[in-house]
Amino acid sequence: MRVVSYTKEGDPIISDLSYNGEILEVTRDTSRDNYGDNTIKTHQCKTIEVIKNKNNQDEYVLTGCSGNTLLFRSRKEENNQLLRS
Repeated sequence: MRVVSYTKEGDPIISDLSYNGEILEVTRDTSRDNYGDNTIKTHQCKTIEVIKNKNNQDEYVLTGCSGNTLLFRSRKEENNQLLRS
């Protein structure tokens, strides 16, 4: 599955997820972010959790990684795209 989110400046952040039945592998590509660290990193995680933040928005958080990682935030006014590969 591919998740594409955008920075405030409009630069895409691409996250590719694959699951083999035990481990969730996440590759996060920030190479198109003009103000970011311009890297492509792969992590292995255990789960994705959906939590409500203080603004009552859904956040999809990867857990069981080397530290929890926010995958993306779902807001009615924001246009995050969830793409299946």
